[in-house]
Amino acid sequence: MLSLQVQSVHLSTCLSKPVLLVSVLFSLMLSSNNYCLKLVGVAFFQIARSFTLIFTVIFSALILKKRVSCAVFACCAMVVSGFLIGVDQEKASGTLSTLGVLSGVTSSLFVALNGIYTKRALDMEEMDSVKLTLHINVNASFLLLFPSVLTGQVSNILEMGRLADPTFWVATLLSGFLGFLIAWASARQIDFTSPITHHISNNTKSIIQSLLAVWVFSDYKTGLWWAGCVVVLLGAFSYALVRMREERMSSEKVVLAVQSERSSIV
Repeated sequence: MLSLQVQSVHLSTCLSKPVLLVSVLFSLMLSSNNYCLKLVGVAFFQIARSFTLIFTVIFSALILKKRVSCAVFACCAMVVSGFLIGVDQEKASGTLSTLGVLSGVTSSLFVALNGIYTKRALDMEEMDSVKLTLHINVNASFLLLFPSVLTGQVSNILEMGRLADPTFWVATLLSGFLGFLIAWASARQIDFTSPITHHISNNTKSIIQSLLAVWVFSDYKTGLWWAGCVVVLLGAFSYALVRMREERMSSEKVVLAVQSERSSIV
C-alpha cells in the first residue's frame, strides 16, 4: 500500500554518500536530458537516448560484476544498428543536431548510472522510495541552482518580468510536481521489481511518446526512420527478455544446489 505519511527531510540523509551520489547523477541526467530535448524533436528523442541499454550493460559488468552473454551482445548490436539508422535518417531530413545526439548519449550514460545507484541507495540506506525521492529532489534543487545562475537562466527569468504571472508559477510548480512523481514512480518500481522491469516500462513509454509526438506535431517520418525506431525498441525488449530468462535460470541453479546439498547431508 502507498504511504500517505508526511516525510521529513534529514540533513544527515541528504549528505550520506549513497544519497548524495544518486542526487548528483539525477541532476546530471536531468540537465543532459532537458538539453537533448531542447535540440532534437520529441519523436527522435527516444532514439537519441537509446544508448541507455548499452551503458546499463557496460556498468553492470564493471560495477555489479555481472557476466555479459552473447545474447545480450546481440541485443546491444540491434540497439546500435537502430540508433545509426535513426541518426542517418534524421540527417537526411536535415533536422539532425549533432550536439543534441551527443547530449542524448550523455543522458543515456547518467540514466544507466542513476538506475544502478538508486537500487544501491535503496538497499544501503534502508529507506522507502518516497523518502529517497524526496531527499534526492532536495539535493537536486541546490545542485541545479548554481548551474542555473552561471548559465544566465535566473537572469533571463528576471528579465522576462513574469515572476508576478500566476500562469508561470502554475506551469513551473506543475512540471516540478510531475517530475517528482516520475522520479518517485521510477524509484518505487526499481525497489519492488528490478532495473529490467523498469527498462521494459521505459521502452513502452518511448513507443507511446514517439507515436504521440509524430501525431501532435504532424511530423513526417520516412519508412527507414520508423525501421530504426523499431529496431531500437526490439533490441531493448529482447534484452529484457534475455535478462529475465538468465535470472530465472540462475535462480533455478541456486535452488538445485541447495536441494543437492540438503540431500547429501541426509
